Amino acid sequence: MRIDLDSVLWRTRGRTWDYGFVLRPVHPHIETWYDFHADAFSGATPGRDPVSVGGVLLTIDGEKVPFVATTFQDPTLRDAAGRPVAHYFVWFPTIAGAPADLELPADWGPQVVQAFGDEWKTAFSSDGASDDDLLAPARSMIKEVPLSDAGGSSIRFDRRVVEKKKRQAVPPTSKTNRTRLVTAAVGALILALVIYWLTHR
Repeated sequence: MRIDLDSVLWRTRGRTWDYGFVLRPVHPHIETWYDFHADAFSGATPGRDPVSVGGVLLTIDGEKVPFVATTFQDPTLRDAAGRPVAHYFVWFPTIAGAPADLELPADWGPQVVQAFGDEWKTAFSSDGASDDDLLAPARSMIKEVPLSDAGGSSIRFDRRVVEKKKRQAVPPTSKTNRTRLVTAAVGALILALVIYWLTHR
């Protein structure tokens, strides 16, 4: 089995930069990746051994996209404060029909990290570069990761995650508008009184 890296979401942290999406998938495309990530990994705590879940993303357009997700602590890397670095991977496999589960090796996430090799180590050690899609150039070179079949387990697509709408910018509150109107009205009244006083002296 091979993992197409164009269908992978990867969130992690570097030595000095905070958690961010170093890879976002080409397909599917949604705008609220953080909300999806939080729902997909709800209740899953990264540890030394990978924890995997499966589910279906229900998009705003009505698309049903199966996914498998895994999280784990990096076996060697620590951030500048000495804390373990966790990896969160989501893969959106292309699957015909509506299967109930997918057979994957338990360490498929660590295998993806290993495939990025020096590119990941360089990104991890970079100073403050927490930009989204930090590893996109490396992805375009690697393209896909062949998985070893050792230690396979069945992951059920039993979790449902609904895409959330992007939050709109909050318009000024009515209280703010009232304050501006009152200020403008008071200013106009003062100006009118000054003009009246000057013309009737």
